[in-house]
Amino acid sequence: MEIKALWRDIRFLKILAQVIFIIALALAAGYLYLNVNANLARQGLAVGYGFIKNPASFGIGESFIPYEPSDTYGRALLVGLVNTLVVSALGIVLTTVVGVLAGVARLSSNWLINKFAAAYVGVIRNTPLLLQLMFWYFGVAIQLPGVRQAIELPGPVFLTQRGIYMVWAEGTATFPAWRVYLIIAFISIFSVWFILQAMRERATIPLSPWWNLAYLLIPIAIVWLGALLQPEPPLRPVIPELSGLNFRGGLRMTPEFAALLFGLVIYTGAFIAEIVRGGIQAVAKG
Repeated sequence: MEIKALWRDIRFLKILAQVIFIIALALAAGYLYLNVNANLARQGLAVGYGFIKNPASFGIGESFIPYEPSDTYGRALLVGLVNTLVVSALGIVLTTVVGVLAGVARLSSNWLINKFAAAYVGVIRNTPLLLQLMFWYFGVAIQLPGVRQAIELPGPVFLTQRGIYMVWAEGTATFPAWRVYLIIAFISIFSVWFILQAMRERATIPLSPWWNLAYLLIPIAIVWLGALLQPEPPLRPVIPELSGLNFRGGLRMTPEFAALLFGLVIYTGAFIAEIVRGGIQAVAKG
């Protein structure tokens, strides 16, 4: 059997070419890294994550955890992460509601509702998100009236240039005890699941579907027992009230946060509407 020389073996040459390319790429990356480090060293700059411990010295409009400009960059990054999670959580819930309603409206037999939903989906899906966010902020949020001329909506909800003020819940003296009842009620759901699984394995005949009501009734019974033992509810509503030049109490949503949340909900809701419409039409009648 004749053995080919390696320099004539096409498979070997392909592998060799890839190895040479990777080595050349690594050498080029190493040269660039050393060059950047040398230039930064000449200017007295250092590369690394040491800046995380330095004071941020800037404010953040919306903060769901305590934050001051004197805090570190690490704290500022954490605030940004929490804000992102809050916007995502609220956006998922609100977008699902908007998308489902718009998707069902697209299939409505009412001409006006059908065309309005179609126009909403068509315009929003074909407009860049950044442009929409700028519209909701510059064209809507900061164009709202001042605090004393606030637009009041049912709830009550007050729309102003300084933000949106709405009713919020505040914990009472019994809130810590109520947390215990809620945790026990949550654990009871998994306990019921284990018990029913054991009963199904040992039963000679299938269990009645009525046993599944235990998932609902036992947690409700635990919470109801807590209501009997506690003298007052765990939360009380706090209504924003005009005091001086601003509202006091309740929940405040800054114009920036409101524009971001509303813009994302309206934009993404149009895509979910088409998914809902397509999903419904994909199922045959009956």
